[in-house]
Amino acid sequence: MNVVAKLEDENRRLREQLSRQNHSDLPSPTETISITREELQCIKNLTDENIKYKRLIKSKDKEISQKNLDIEAVQSQLERLCKLNCTLRQKNTFSTNQTQRLIREKLELEVQLKEKENVIHQMKDRVTDDLISPSSPTVNRSHSKGINKYVYFLNRVRLWALMLQKHNGRDLLWKNYVKYYGNVMI
Repeated sequence: MNVVAKLEDENRRLREQLSRQNHSDLPSPTETISITREELQCIKNLTDENIKYKRLIKSKDKEISQKNLDIEAVQSQLERLCKLNCTLRQKNTFSTNQTQRLIREKLELEVQLKEKENVIHQMKDRVTDDLISPSSPTVNRSHSKGINKYVYFLNRVRLWALMLQKHNGRDLLWKNYVKYYGNVMI
C-alpha cells in the first residue's frame, strides 16, 4: 500500500508542475504580440491563396458532379441502345430466316410451275399430233366430225386432269373438272 500512496503523491506533484508550466508559457493579456509588416503581408497572402484554392476546389467539385451526371446519362443511353440493338438483331435474324424460307418456297413453286408447264406443253403437243393424224384410236368414226372433236377433246382433258392428279397428289383439279363437265365417260 505504501507504493500506491507514493505513486499518487508523485502524480499529484507532476500535475501541479505541469499546470504551472502551461500558465507560464501563455502570454499575459497585458503583453502585446509584435508582428512585422512582412509577416502580416505573408499571412494576408496565404489567406488570399487559401480562399482562391477553396473557390477553385469548389468549382472543380461542381465540374466533377456535372461530369458524373453526364456519364450516368450516357450510360443509361448506352444501355437503352444496347437493348434496342439486341432487339433489332433478333428481328433481323428472324427476317433473314423468313426471307430465306420464302426464297426456297418460291424456288420450289417455280420448279413445280415449270414441271406443270412442261406437262401442259407435252399434252398440247399430243393433242395437236392426234388432231393432225385421223387414225386416233379414241375417236369414234360413227359420229360426225364436230362431235368426234368434242369427245376427243373431252377425253384428252380427262387424261390431262388424271395426270395432274397423280403428279400433285391432289384431286382438286379433277373435282372442278367433274363439277364443270359432269362425270360422263365416253
